Amino acid sequence: MKASTNNGPVHEGIYKILPLTQGEVAIVDSEDYERLHKLKWFTKRYKGTCYAAHNNKRGSNLTLMHRYILDPENICGLDIDHINGNGLDNRKKNLRLVTKRQNGQNQKNRVCKTSKFPGVSKVKGLKKCWFARICINKKVKYLGHFYTEESAFEAYKKAVNEIGELIPSINTRGYA
Repeated sequence: MKASTNNGPVHEGIYKILPLTQGEVAIVDSEDYERLHKLKWFTKRYKGTCYAAHNNKRGSNLTLMHRYILDPENICGLDIDHINGNGLDNRKKNLRLVTKRQNGQNQKNRVCKTSKFPGVSKVKGLKKCWFARICINKKVKYLGHFYTEESAFEAYKKAVNEIGELIPSINTRGYA
């Protein structure tokens, strides 16, 4: 998001605009603005997405604004996802704690995406052949081959729900 002003924050009701480097701005909740505006934030590009970042006092550690806001350090194994895909929209309503799998599913420009469903891919060279797979603890588990994209997704949904039953403390965004 390009800044429309260089003179400081723009007040937009319940959220505020925080100027960054490179003419970019971050959107933050008014309640977070007071502690955020005291730090020097800059634009960090990562895999085609811009994020607001800050260097600590020694300059050796980089802190992303969304991590500074939600502070998920004590929540083992979870990432922070920007629901709308905009890494500079750091309002709490746009941030959610997710597993790495969920965070990857929300990426807009996934490479080699052949299906509209997560965990489903088309078999190269065959007209009506789809396969489903799921990644658990960095290991890929193949769920089988299917004639339709929908039936492959049904197998994926079943596997996701089984993970949710095995690990109830993690929200696996279960499919009904």
